[in-house]
Amino acid sequence: MKFKLLIAIFTLISTITAITALEIYARARYPKYKYPDQCFLPDPILNHIHKPNQTCEFITPLWNITYSINSLGMRDIDHQAEKDQDIFRILILGDSFTEGYGVKQEDAYPSKLRNILNDSKIEILNGGVASYSPVLEYLYLKEKGLKLNPDLVILALDMTDFLDEKAYFEKTVFDSQNKPIAVETFTPDHQTKYTQNLNPGQKNIKNPFLKYSHFIRLIFKPKPRVIDVKALFKEDEKSWQLTEINLLLIKELLEEQNIKLLLLIYPYQEQLYNDEYLKPIDMITRVANNNDISILNLTDMFKKNDPQKLFIRYDVHFSIAGHNLVANELAIYLKNLLK
Repeated sequence: MKFKLLIAIFTLISTITAITALEIYARARYPKYKYPDQCFLPDPILNHIHKPNQTCEFITPLWNITYSINSLGMRDIDHQAEKDQDIFRILILGDSFTEGYGVKQEDAYPSKLRNILNDSKIEILNGGVASYSPVLEYLYLKEKGLKLNPDLVILALDMTDFLDEKAYFEKTVFDSQNKPIAVETFTPDHQTKYTQNLNPGQKNIKNPFLKYSHFIRLIFKPKPRVIDVKALFKEDEKSWQLTEINLLLIKELLEEQNIKLLLLIYPYQEQLYNDEYLKPIDMITRVANNNDISILNLTDMFKKNDPQKLFIRYDVHFSIAGHNLVANELAIYLKNLLK
């Protein structure tokens, strides 16, 4: 009887020791969620900006990457503000897709484009900032972008821009001509939900074993719950109207400086399976065509490829393959433009 009791005690102690060791190992190895907050700053005019000369980690169960912000406040290699006369400078503006959510800096499509063109006379600047939309890009051009003297501005537009435009409108300050002069600092609800849903940490896990044990989470790897993007594709005249207004303000601003504008449009993965979700793209295409805005719509090119390979699994952003596709199509367009 005593022998069996000793065996039971030994087994229990061994089991507890093994579980403890595995838990310690898992806590050291399991990626802890970390948003690159230190790489962003609130801004009284632009709502938020990148913090120049800052490096941050961005860690989720889906990726583990580093953000390096250059002296111009871009997630890019360093550039001089002054442009040499013999350089054709391209400034790419966009949101988290352009910034390169989920991929290394060198894998974001602006960097890929630079490598494909491989031309010392062409300079590519990645001005993408997460959660930017046309109203913030208009203000960015007025405050900073025009000072960089770009020869071409590529404005990347996706479906969250419509949602952002409507949210930012509530905090936009206008001048006497009803043009935006600032967007007060705040974070729209849908952006907060997205960053929260990226983190399958204790706040988002109900199962107690998954909630408190890193070892169990390492085995089962609970998937983050991303936002239901179907709501983005509903017809919303207010958000569409605001997007059109600010796009035309950007066109007017650039024309005054004799700067070319290219509107780059790409789809969400869900849009590739349901033509009803393409209505916003159709709308913005009509706006561009009616106002002589050059446009590169990559929807058909995305349809010709396997959508599941072009986007990060369980997320809405481009995979490396998606960034490659965008960069290659832009390179073809630019080579024809610059002949």
